[in-house]
Amino acid sequence: MTDKIREALVSAAREWLAEHGERACSESLALDDKPVELPVRRGNTGREFRADDEAYSEVLQWAKRESRDELLAHPTARRFVHALKSMAMSEDGLLRCVRGRLDDGEIKDWRDMGPNPEAPGSRYNSAGIRTLYACDREIGVYRELRPKPGTRLLLQEYVVPLDVLRIAECRSDTLPELAKCVFDAAEHCGMEGGGGLPDYLFGQVVGGLVREAGYDGMIVPDVQGDLDIQYSNVVVFMEFEEWREWSLRGAGFRCVRVEDEPAKPVGDV
Repeated sequence: MTDKIREALVSAAREWLAEHGERACSESLALDDKPVELPVRRGNTGREFRADDEAYSEVLQWAKRESRDELLAHPTARRFVHALKSMAMSEDGLLRCVRGRLDDGEIKDWRDMGPNPEAPGSRYNSAGIRTLYACDREIGVYRELRPKPGTRLLLQEYVVPLDVLRIAECRSDTLPELAKCVFDAAEHCGMEGGGGLPDYLFGQVVGGLVREAGYDGMIVPDVQGDLDIQYSNVVVFMEFEEWREWSLRGAGFRCVRVEDEPAKPVGDV
């Protein structure tokens, strides 16, 4: 292959990338024996993620507003609400998931494993909105809580009825482009090196907009995953004590003494 042909192919590849946006996965375009590295973009968890720079920049500018009122008044908030109307729902029947809590000496059995009755604010819920957080894989609990060796970790399994709840599917490749950017930004809330999002405020506003759009909850990409270990977080907003009906109760309650994070992914629940 001549240098002139090689240069033409490289130029064509770069023009295609400029038009279609950055590729999310690590890969290269091999031209003869000399690879041309493609631009890389991954979400905070290592998941494949692609979005044009303009949309992503718009969402980050929205996410960095300093107050709830500013976030809700921002024009991108209205665009996100519009995107929610086309978001698919999870309709897989029953979703088996697991919730974990660090042993604080107060938890006696499955009855103590539900959402905090005081409903403090967290990643996707404002204070006062009682919310069940769980993972679709047990390894997700280890990643979310990061228990230290020697810690006692309490696990509780639930079966969430997706066929009777309106649960937004926020992991889909068909998610509206703006929504992909929003949830990727929400992953960074409150995390070290979180791109200027020092607390959960943006994620709480996002969760509130999802709830106001008529959804009972959402299934979102993991927050602490990586290329090798990925899972999903199950977020369900509740008015009452519905979680008790979904609990596997004593049969799904376990206590684990943590030696270290499992070297291999813990099996799906």
